[in-house]
Amino acid sequence: MILCQDLVQLYKKRGGFYLINMYKKSKEYVLREINDSYFLMSSGKCINRKWVYQLNKTGAKIWELCDICGNFQEMIDCLEESYNRKFIDDEKKGIYAYMSQLEKEKLIIEEKNEVKGITENNI
Repeated sequence: MILCQDLVQLYKKRGGFYLINMYKKSKEYVLREINDSYFLMSSGKCINRKWVYQLNKTGAKIWELCDICGNFQEMIDCLEESYNRKFIDDEKKGIYAYMSQLEKEKLIIEEKNEVKGITENNI
């Protein structure tokens, strides 16, 4: 799993937060690591006639964070903590473009949810 322990510790440190919009991964694809390469592989129904997508390490991390981060800024915050640095605007634009492409390909969906509390017990 790409979501490493340092990110889990980040959420525990924050003591819980609330989400309104949440990214969800398509249930039709699963992430697999094969020989240090990352692939989204169809688990059944093929979307857009593509059975496999290859991701880089950052793409795989974004995929894993989609079920945790409530919005784009939360995604940026998590990635910055993970890489232990602040991103410049061009990097943020690149991440936004990447996530937009995932959404266009129907690999992720931005859902509108009721406010949910995330605590140490349900991470």
